[in-house]
Amino acid sequence: TIKGMVAISPFLYVEEVAPDRPKSVWGSDASVWTVASPSSYFRPGNPPLFFLYADGDAEWRRDQIHRAVTALQALGQERVEVVEIPDRDHLSIIERLVERDDLAASRIADFVLGSENEAVPAPQATGFPTDRRVKGPRSPAGGGARDSPGT
Repeated sequence: TIKGMVAISPFLYVEEVAPDRPKSVWGSDASVWTVASPSSYFRPGNPPLFFLYADGDAEWRRDQIHRAVTALQALGQERVEVVEIPDRDHLSIIERLVERDDLAASRIADFVLGSENEAVPAPQATGFPTDRRVKGPRSPAGGGARDSPGT
């Protein structure tokens, strides 16, 4: 059972950013970009969702998050939250989560504690074309992404 999901500065509409990225990231097949887009999986009845982003994130990323929140609410998403963390960028929002009294970590903890009793069944993975998965190098665990042409 999934009780909630936290997304930190996510890509939500991959099809919008993939054309300008190296093809080693998502390839060149636009149908794969759609499959890779979390927005393709917005459905009523998702577990609680929490979007966290940095005030220093790229404008397109902040725009995607706010559009996603609006779209999810229009679908009847019962709990979707979004928080902007000040004085951070795409990398430092993650790096500073381990600091004592970190605002982002505190907001995540508040969301998690509020989600304890709101569990919904885990969604079944459907429609993923296994023969079209994008293959390539994966980021090392804990590695941060940056708002640059390669990420």
